[in-house]
Amino acid sequence: MTDLIGRKYNLLAEWILEGKNNSERLKKREGNQENLVIISKINEWVENITSKDERKLIWFEAQFEEKFPEFKAWKEKKDSEESRDNSHQQEKIA
Repeated sequence: MTDLIGRKYNLLAEWILEGKNNSERLKKREGNQENLVIISKINEWVENITSKDERKLIWFEAQFEEKFPEFKAWKEKKDSEESRDNSHQQEKIA
């Protein structure tokens, strides 16, 4: 409940419950909210274009990776780590 109120009025739960202000966390939260606005707009646009042609998602991802090679490198690293973690989990089970 406190979290819902905090999100609605852009307040921190700590401030609501305890009167504590954590300005570093607030700055990070504000930055995250700006990111979410951009991501939300991109997501809405991608959903719109893919509703007409599902292949557009593949096109978008390829274009995004071409424009942002850092993202492509990050994604490959993350996929590799997840694959390694899955292999490790399977070894534990077997």
